[in-house]
Amino acid sequence: MNIYKALWQNALMYILYFIILFITGTIGYVIIEDYTALEALFMTTITLSTVGYSETKPLHDAGRIFTILCRPKIG
Repeated sequence: MNIYKALWQNALMYILYFIILFITGTIGYVIIEDYTALEALFMTTITLSTVGYSETKPLHDAGRIFTILCRPKIG
């Protein structure tokens, strides 16, 4: 049973990690780029999922730097 507990703890850690990234990304875009909450969530989603669809509005230099730093680095 210990292996299942360890797997569950690891899964929860990664879920928490992605929740924190989504919250941080959304708040960052709202503050840096003056996006609405929905636009910021959309930008965060396409950035973290690496879809790279397109920006909702053109990004400023600060927003581009934030996008670069916001990318997950797993593995």
